[in-house]
Amino acid sequence: MEEWLHLLGGAIVLVSVFAAIVWLLTPQPGRMVGARDPQIEHEARERLVDACVAATDEEARRAAQESLRTWSERVARIRYRRYPSIAARQAVSTLIVAACGVLTWSIASSVPSEMPVARLVWVFVCAIFFGSALAFGVAVAFKVDVFAVQGSLERRHYAEESKLRIPAPCYLDLSAAYDAAERLGGYRLIDTRPQHRAISYPLEGAIAYFTSDERGSHFESGIHMDQADLSRCLPDRDICVFVVSDYGRESHELTCQLRDMGYRYAYDLGGIAGCYGRAARISYVLNAVLGVKKASCAHGCAHPCRA
Repeated sequence: MEEWLHLLGGAIVLVSVFAAIVWLLTPQPGRMVGARDPQIEHEARERLVDACVAATDEEARRAAQESLRTWSERVARIRYRRYPSIAARQAVSTLIVAACGVLTWSIASSVPSEMPVARLVWVFVCAIFFGSALAFGVAVAFKVDVFAVQGSLERRHYAEESKLRIPAPCYLDLSAAYDAAERLGGYRLIDTRPQHRAISYPLEGAIAYFTSDERGSHFESGIHMDQADLSRCLPDRDICVFVVSDYGRESHELTCQLRDMGYRYAYDLGGIAGCYGRAARISYVLNAVLGVKKASCAHGCAHPCRA
């Protein structure tokens, strides 16, 4: 009876840890806004945007825009804090699994020799934990999603292709997106992820670009964007255009297509499946600050106005 209790305990530990790891690595859709009331957040943003609009000179406009950026970065960190990168989640998983390996080894060592089956099972469970910890550790070291190895490798491949594109490289790291958009005075963000992903894990201010599936049907209530749709959505071919995807293939292909269509500032930001939280924070700041575009007022002076 005692031997079977040991076996049951091993099964419970294994299932519990597996469930914890799955929960850790697959955060549920939704936004974390902390204790802030969304209405208060909206009103605060409107006040800061109005300050940008009311600025009468370049120095005042820059100060107001910097205040808006600081505020939006703080809100973005609160909103998307439940979405750490896959590398961070896998690092935590490595520590959890390694700790469970040490625990099960100590249990296996304490099982009496009169219960060889129970000891063997605990040693087997221990080996599973240490093997899993090693796999997670290697994945963290090489920046690979352990549950999407092929996608992670494809992301690198397509990013390299975008970097080596002729005549001009079209890959841009997420961290450089804001500076590029600010330098060019505006931006558009195109999201080429599948429909269910784009809806469950949205990006602020993004244009959804869904392709038809193998059956020939179309997403987004029958709407399928082609080159003509792109031209209508992006009339200014000198604007900064960012493209994201799950693992880099679609964003690379569309960015190359945009470059060939004359959008010389189209940039592939790569796949964001493993770093949605980071991409969401950047898109929120971009939309909050650079959703303010330049226009001419009735007096003929240039000033920012809401997009």
